[in-house]
Amino acid sequence: MSRLVITVDQRYWRTPDGALWTRMPPAYSFFAGHLAEWDQVRVIARVIDIPEVLPDVLRADGPGVEFVAVPGYAGPVGFLRSLPQLMASLRGAVGADDTLLLRGPSNLASVVKLLFPTHDSAVEVLGDPWDLYAPGAVRTPLRALYRQWFTRQLRWQCAQARVAGYVSQAVAERYPAEEIFRLLDIDLPPEAFGDPRSAPRGRHVVSVGGFDHPVKGHDVLIRAMAQLATPAALTIVGAGGMRAELAALAKTLGVRLRMAGELAGAAAVRQEVAQADLFVLASRSEGMPRALIEAMACGVPALATRVGGIPELLPDAQLVEREDVAGLAARIENTLNDSARYAECSQRGIRTALRYAGAVERARRQEFLAAIRGSAKEVAHAHG
Repeated sequence: MSRLVITVDQRYWRTPDGALWTRMPPAYSFFAGHLAEWDQVRVIARVIDIPEVLPDVLRADGPGVEFVAVPGYAGPVGFLRSLPQLMASLRGAVGADDTLLLRGPSNLASVVKLLFPTHDSAVEVLGDPWDLYAPGAVRTPLRALYRQWFTRQLRWQCAQARVAGYVSQAVAERYPAEEIFRLLDIDLPPEAFGDPRSAPRGRHVVSVGGFDHPVKGHDVLIRAMAQLATPAALTIVGAGGMRAELAALAKTLGVRLRMAGELAGAAAVRQEVAQADLFVLASRSEGMPRALIEAMACGVPALATRVGGIPELLPDAQLVEREDVAGLAARIENTLNDSARYAECSQRGIRTALRYAGAVERARRQEFLAAIRGSAKEVAHAHG
């Protein structure tokens, strides 16, 4: 029986009946897509036990898909404290004949690779740790150490991998591998695409992203909103430990801010975003942000910082440098006040998002998985 083992840097919930749940992808439908190449999929992920099923969740396990549960640690300190239990959980997680897919950068992928250094593996690179742990992006005393550690680990993993998938050209160039694929774990169904907009209906800005760390730049966006000549309302979709800090900043600067919290699933996020007039992502670091592509698909004009793979999505006229509060405020003002510019951004966004439509991305992923499977068969034949 062929089996693919995948590491996923996400926390899942487990109910007493052993079922695994999540509010955001990857969920069962994503993992089940891998069964076209393998008989079974084993997911290594952080798991938290809960007494009952939460509302608005997606099933993560199912026929052909099982989980290896590791401690549900959070942050560098939590990871270090859980390391002995984590190592014990991984004993026997990867069999000699299994195909290994490391999705990173993540502590979990690094530990699995260190435990099975000679095991033939593929890599899927979802972001750039050199940017993620840049000064000001995260708050941890281990930031500089993490930056060096994750960058070196990811370069090693990619150099060792026969096949690697990347969310952007930028990370593909920084972490080269033998065989390269471009893909993104996004599923845009037909209903995700909206009609082009000719003019804003009001002055409502929306952003999406968690705020346990400053990486999403919500503070930059709030400061930019405060500099607008004509006030506008701001909604942030997401959750995290900086909620009170961001709310206090908005209150101090007189910005109308609504925290929408963590919504259940992509459809709920799309509905929230579609109600806004402008989507803004002020991130200090990104891989290839799904929320940005989903907003563009809705027809909502988008602005973002020039980081990660974002310049592959947006033209210069819709980009600003990270931390540029005044520049971001000017872009927001100009876009909301110029109907022709607004309409052009909306139309261009939909055209760009079509490159990531569900059928297109699923085809890319199947090519990626077929290459991994073919590489694994070649290795097994050589060892046989």
